[in-house]
Amino acid sequence: SCDYKSQCLSSAEGPSLITGTKIRKHQGVSKIASLGAIKTESLSFGREPIVNATNMLEFCKKVLLRVSHNRESFARELGKAVRSLKPIEIKQLKAWCRVQFAPAYSDIIRRAFAAY
Repeated sequence: SCDYKSQCLSSAEGPSLITGTKIRKHQGVSKIASLGAIKTESLSFGREPIVNATNMLEFCKKVLLRVSHNRESFARELGKAVRSLKPIEIKQLKAWCRVQFAPAYSDIIRRAFAAY
């Protein structure tokens, strides 16, 4: 459900009254599910975007700590982190992961950082 219904493109799921196409809700931004899907710009809700690579690295660390109880989620989130960070941050994340998760997730860490 969306906390920002007044700023969404649509306030409910279902067929659009204007176009007749099915509308799906996703984190405050409606997406039109039709053959010629229209790309919409992401809406700003007054939150500060993550602009600093250091902040992104810290964000990735927090996410990995939160999902560390589940191997599948950990592997997925580590892959996302590696794809979203710059090479220097990837090296820092690799060192941090080895210290934090090496005994339990050494195989996942090795695979995710194989190219680095």
